[in-house]
Amino acid sequence: MEEMRGSAMAYFANFSDDQRQLYESFASLMGRDGDGKVSYREYSEFIRKQGYYDVPPNLFMLLDKNNRGYLDFEECVTLFYMITCNRFLFCGGHKCNSHLLGLHFQCVQCYKVGKKTYNLCSTCYRDTNFNHEHSDFLDNYDLLQNKPREARNRMEEFSKTAELYYKRSSSDIQEKAKTFFESLDNNNDKKISLDEFLGFVSEGGHEKMSDRGFFEALDKDGKGYLEFMDVMGLCYINKSGRPFCGRCDEFIPGMYFTCSKCFEDGNNLFSLCPKCIEDGKFVHEHDQFLDNYALLEAKRLEGIASKHQKVRN
Repeated sequence: MEEMRGSAMAYFANFSDDQRQLYESFASLMGRDGDGKVSYREYSEFIRKQGYYDVPPNLFMLLDKNNRGYLDFEECVTLFYMITCNRFLFCGGHKCNSHLLGLHFQCVQCYKVGKKTYNLCSTCYRDTNFNHEHSDFLDNYDLLQNKPREARNRMEEFSKTAELYYKRSSSDIQEKAKTFFESLDNNNDKKISLDEFLGFVSEGGHEKMSDRGFFEALDKDGKGYLEFMDVMGLCYINKSGRPFCGRCDEFIPGMYFTCSKCFEDGNNLFSLCPKCIEDGKFVHEHDQFLDNYALLEAKRLEGIASKHQKVRN
């Protein structure tokens, strides 16, 4: 619990104004008498009323490190950190159910698709004391490093596609691409800075591209600026209609799902990243979705059927 408490206080030290306000509301709801101490009765009533059903029954005792019968400021911050950062994970091993406070193992497949995670303590993972549909596990530290690696790999694949698109284009399109790059390069240094990039997307009304995160995604090598081929990725997005997720607003460099009804009707496309369609927490008027590969195949088969129909007529 000491490691958890240290993480919580580091988290608190870097709170934004909004986060501090949220914590103050949290603390006032829990310690209603305003004496700066939260008794077990106040704590229990708060946990019950807020519906925090995943909280382990012995958590108050674990937080109250000096066994004084109340929670002080640091201990309340620790509780806030554990609740808001979802630190209530339990081992899924056979008859274990231990609270996972530090290093543990997570199912990679469940984590990737955004399902409820399946977690194991080190002992249960070592002794194979579990029965789960998947067998690929990583510890929580390695899993955290693995996610950005996967994102970088998807962006590198996208960048290679954009480069191929440019190289296989006509000389006229290549010339237009060079002109486009030069229009972004205000100081003619053959590099597109973040300011130059943001100026372009702001003036062009490309709201979903107007942040540092999207710039950094294009800057796959982390140089701090965009070179010509990086900007070709931007051209390719505009030309190919590569989408942003209709729920989380993230750019989708790989496979995505599109509403086939909107596609057929010629309306504005509504697309979702794999994680958001798996979660199902999106709002849209239709429920017919196909991934980009299946949609392309459906259009191909539709074209064949139409051709055969014309031959019969």
